[in-house]
Amino acid sequence: MRRFFWGVVVTLLILIALPLVLLGTGVFNMAATEGPGALETTLATWTVDRSVKVRAPQEISPVKDDPAAVEAGMVHYRAMCLQCHGAQDVQQHEFAQGLNPPPPDLAAAGKDWSDGELFWITKHGIRMTGMPAFGKSHSDEEIWQIVAFLRKLDNLSASQVAALREGEEAGHHHDHDAHEAGNQEAVAGHDEAADRAEPREAGGEDRLSEVEGETPYQR
Repeated sequence: MRRFFWGVVVTLLILIALPLVLLGTGVFNMAATEGPGALETTLATWTVDRSVKVRAPQEISPVKDDPAAVEAGMVHYRAMCLQCHGAQDVQQHEFAQGLNPPPPDLAAAGKDWSDGELFWITKHGIRMTGMPAFGKSHSDEEIWQIVAFLRKLDNLSASQVAALREGEEAGHHHDHDAHEAGNQEAVAGHDEAADRAEPREAGGEDRLSEVEGETPYQR
């Protein structure tokens, strides 16, 4: 009996120590450029699914078919969600391409969740996925409005797509050439300012900077 007991103890210690040793060696690549393995994907998906289903409210959206709520939800979506998730005929912003896991297409993925589950995810976020908790900055009423709009993502009108594109144009793909030109202008401006700051007299002294024999470069 004693041998059995110690066998169980040793087995448990090995099961606990082995993962810690592996983690300590840095063998797992945590870079966002490294895609998750099949085991990680399966476990993470199952864990999130169970966590949401246990905690999400069971109610149906109280503003599900309210046009005013859908319109208000679109405004919130454009400001808070579009950058990562995009929409029908509207691309996500450039930085979202580097997120891991990648933000889902909510027009399709949203169908897998109930109204209450979408509400809970939007309000509380999902850790280590890049999904923030909007409950910190939005009321429950506003979050239900977002849920109402999510239900319309797969069938947006032309006017809704146009309105969302206004948000896309405000901060989508940055122009690398314009960015480089801006850097060059900044360097030129810095050099010009440096030239204006050169000492005016031969010998390099600046009378306005002299304090008991102190030169401008000794401050």
